[in-house]
Amino acid sequence: MKIQKGNLALEMQQKQLSADTMYVKEMSAEDVAIEGLIRKRYSMSMELALHRKKLMGTVDEDEWNEYCEYVEECIEKAREHEPIEV
Repeated sequence: MKIQKGNLALEMQQKQLSADTMYVKEMSAEDVAIEGLIRKRYSMSMELALHRKKLMGTVDEDEWNEYCEYVEECIEKAREHEPIEV
């Protein structure tokens, strides 16, 4: 009997890719469009930081309002089916 050592890094990479693909498949086309538009201005880290600050009560209200207005614009653009460059 021969035991073969697997490539753990490759297996982990494939599992992550598979998980990422499943996540994208679960999103609607509109959700993907909205996400793409939001990412033009805010990275995921920036967005999470804003939400964290909001929950902690430390966010600058102007910064929060600017973010919310931008997200609303992104939603409107996606729903109008404007051409989207992601």
